[in-house]
Amino acid sequence: MAAANAKDHPWIKNASNLHRGDDAAHMLQRHNDIVDSLQAFCEADDLKKLALEVIAYQTPPGKFEELRILFEKMDVDDSGTISMAEFKKGMMLHPEVPQERVEQMFNDMDINHQGEVGYTEYLAAMQSASKQSNSSLMGAFNTLDADKDGYITKKDLDNALDHQINNEVLDKMLAHADAQGRINFETFKRLVLTGAKKTGQSPNQLVGPKK
Repeated sequence: MAAANAKDHPWIKNASNLHRGDDAAHMLQRHNDIVDSLQAFCEADDLKKLALEVIAYQTPPGKFEELRILFEKMDVDDSGTISMAEFKKGMMLHPEVPQERVEQMFNDMDINHQGEVGYTEYLAAMQSASKQSNSSLMGAFNTLDADKDGYITKKDLDNALDHQINNEVLDKMLAHADAQGRINFETFKRLVLTGAKKTGQSPNQLVGPKK
């Protein structure tokens, strides 16, 4: 039996605790900090979003246990991704957030523009308002600094994003670079910790596979 069919088998459904207890909407109702993170992610510039993707990918899964449970609650059809409809359902007990804003939040998470949000994309958005440790920031910086020269350059970003981003977007991601088009660790750290107003469209490919 294929896995897609097995997950819908009555024996699996009866044994699973995945969707028991509170649904995603009631979990989110108790966690305004998560909604604040989603709103902050919308306002972040593209380099910060990319950095958060890398940090989320590199963080041990155990650190995100509560967020993992929320993701599974949102993923009502157990597809492994969150759809726009599922996200709206999860946000339904936050009437203070207009529907247009909810859609914007989803679209900002949907970096691949495929109409669905994967787990790493979701984690990046959920922690965007959290203060990152220096070691996490250094790990993300070193991942993006592919040639290990101590700077993130246009070439580094192009390689990290698998050459899928056009020059205009790459230039916007480097809006805070020095005169040589480079971003050192201190600048990178400041951008991630304080955020910067979004300067362009989001990158359409993640660094590394989804968890």
